[in-house]
Amino acid sequence: MAEIRFNPPVQRINLLIYDVFGIEKMRYNGLLNREQVNLSMLPTGMYFYSVSDGVNSISTGRFVKMCKP
Repeated sequence: MAEIRFNPPVQRINLLIYDVFGIEKMRYNGLLNREQVNLSMLPTGMYFYSVSDGVNSISTGRFVKMCKP
């Protein structure tokens, strides 16, 4: 699980997660300011994300999903 939190708080955001090839892997619509998203179905690797309010981009970035030892 991963927690998403913004400061200042935002309401109703959309989260898109892409793999390194630009293929959309997950989409969450209507998330509230502080929610947990389940990333367990993603295989190990690097991913990119985009957070928007439905019209404007709020944040973009990348993360690495690591395997459990």
